Amino acid sequence: MSKPMGQILVERGILSETQRDEVLRAQRGTNRPFGELAEKMYGVSQKEIEAVWAQQYGEIAEWVNPAKHDIPEHVLCVLSGRQAAQFSMIPLRYVGRSLVLCTTREQLPRALRFASATFGADCTLALCEPAHLQDALRKHYDVDAAAWEALMRQLSPGEAA
Repeated sequence: MSKPMGQILVERGILSETQRDEVLRAQRGTNRPFGELAEKMYGVSQKEIEAVWAQQYGEIAEWVNPAKHDIPEHVLCVLSGRQAAQFSMIPLRYVGRSLVLCTTREQLPRALRFASATFGADCTLALCEPAHLQDALRKHYDVDAAAWEALMRQLSPGEAA
């Protein structure tokens, strides 16, 4: 079970306990997401909300090493090598009609935006370490290490797609 967003924002010094409690009171009356209300009420940035959400997701998500997976060609072909590297993700498998993709915790918000826009609700995300994703991209899409490192220098966590 992950910590509540408000608690994490207090621990990070982004909100005070009083501010967190005010957001919780407002949330009860509106049923809006905590992060959305914290943005509106106290100017918490979307980037900070996404970082907390990624932390929460990382505590409950499946963690894998995609380089150790034998990924069938019909799964790999849902993304080009360029898309896989650009959006820091690799498709792993289908579970029923749902596509399981893998990304890093740092790139989770960006990967989720791309996956949602591309595949809709029929996808889930597993997480992996950046080095494991790099190895998987090299193995399955022939993305070389220099290209990966250049891409990672350009991208900041939570960057918009």
